[in-house]
Amino acid sequence: MTPRKEERKQRSYLKWDGKMDMVLISTLMGQLHSGQKIGNGWTLAAYNKTSINLHKQIGLDVTSEQCKTRWKTLRSNHLDAKKVVESDGFWLDEKTHMVSAEGVVWKDLIERYPAVKNYRDKVLPHYKELDILVGTDLITGFDETSNNQQEVEKLASNVGQPQPDLVLLEKKLKDIPNLTKDEILRALFYYRENDAGARGFLAVSQDLKRSYLRRELSNMMTN
Repeated sequence: MTPRKEERKQRSYLKWDGKMDMVLISTLMGQLHSGQKIGNGWTLAAYNKTSINLHKQIGLDVTSEQCKTRWKTLRSNHLDAKKVVESDGFWLDEKTHMVSAEGVVWKDLIERYPAVKNYRDKVLPHYKELDILVGTDLITGFDETSNNQQEVEKLASNVGQPQPDLVLLEKKLKDIPNLTKDEILRALFYYRENDAGARGFLAVSQDLKRSYLRRELSNMMTN
C-alpha cells in the first residue's frame, strides 16, 4: 500500500476522543458568536477553523469534512439525549453530568423505548455547550406513533378471533392516571366486542387516551 493510500485509509477511520471533541466544541462556540452557523450546520469557514485548531492544539491533521461529519454525530446524539432529559421525571445531574430519574421512571421509559437504556449510565460532559450550539434545531420527542402502531398491529392480528388482546388493553388502560376499576372493566367489556374501537384506542398518543376513552364510554351510554 502506498503512503498516500495509507494516509487516506487512516483518515477514513478517524476515531474522535474527548480532547478532539473539546477543541471542536470550543471552536464552534467562537464561530457561533461570529455568525458562522447556518441552519443545522456551519459555514465552511467554521469547519476550516476547527481543522486548524485541531492541528494547532493537538497536532492532528483533520479535514474540514471530517469536522463536519463529527458535528453531525454530536448533534444527533445530543438531540437523542435531550429527549430523555426533557421527559417527565428526568433531569441532568450537574455533578455527574448524567441523566437522572427515579428507578421506576427509568423502568417505564425503557419498557416503552428500549434504546434509551444507553443513557442510564452515560456521561454527557458537553451537554450544556452542545445545547447552546444545537440551539433551536428540531427536537420532536419520542416517536409514539411507531410504538403505538406496533400495538395496533398486534391487536389487528386478533381481528376475526373471539376477542382482541385484553391483556394488552388492560395494561394500557391501567397506564391512564386516575382511571377507576369500574371504568377499566367497562372499557374492557366494550373493546372485547369492538375491534375497531380497541384499535383506535391503541393508536392515539398516551396523552389523548384518557379523552378518547371517556368519549367512547359516553357514546356507549347514549347508544
